[in-house]
Amino acid sequence: MKIMKITFVPKTDGGVSGDLYIPGFTSVSSIELIEVSYGDGKIWRIGGSSVCSVTPDRMMLIANH
Repeated sequence: MKIMKITFVPKTDGGVSGDLYIPGFTSVSSIELIEVSYGDGKIWRIGGSSVCSVTPDRMMLIANH
């Protein structure tokens, strides 16, 4: 497991999205959202046994970084 802090810039529709480049990883089986920190200092955390996770697209892009 690896924990990462990712900063997103909001889109005009209020949503956010982005591509992740994770050096040293050959695959990712799932991504779990632990908390969201807002620009005004507020923090939203998932409580108890609740989980917010997603299985990434299985297609892996190959890049020369």
